Amino acid sequence: MRMLCRTTDTNDGYNYATIDIDAERAKELLTLRPLWEQLQKTLPSLYCIEIFDATPEFYESVKFDNLSEDTISAIENSELTEVPTSGEELPSYGEQHSTCAETLKVTRSGVLWSANPKYGEGYFETQDFTWALLEEIAAQ
Repeated sequence: MRMLCRTTDTNDGYNYATIDIDAERAKELLTLRPLWEQLQKTLPSLYCIEIFDATPEFYESVKFDNLSEDTISAIENSELTEVPTSGEELPSYGEQHSTCAETLKVTRSGVLWSANPKYGEGYFETQDFTWALLEEIAAQ
């Protein structure tokens, strides 16, 4: 499945990210939860564990012409939203941006990805994939 979300970037045009994730990948990500819990016991002030991972693709814009009103509303309300990868409702993506220093962040609530623009300055993150959402995807 392909998930689309808004990013934390508001200035440099890295406004959206897509993350392809299936049950197998969700299960892999869930194996990081016990690691987080164990380290957090030892280091109570731990904010996140960062691992290099270039899973997301970042885009300046997404055209919603072919998406349902519910999907558009969810995206505009900054919700992590499943989008089609084929068929009539396929979104139209704007320019894909080059990134560097892509990392997967494991946190108390789940995982998210971050990156920096390859050409220029900035920093942005995807929305959280909560542990509950990963468990739901893994069960499919």
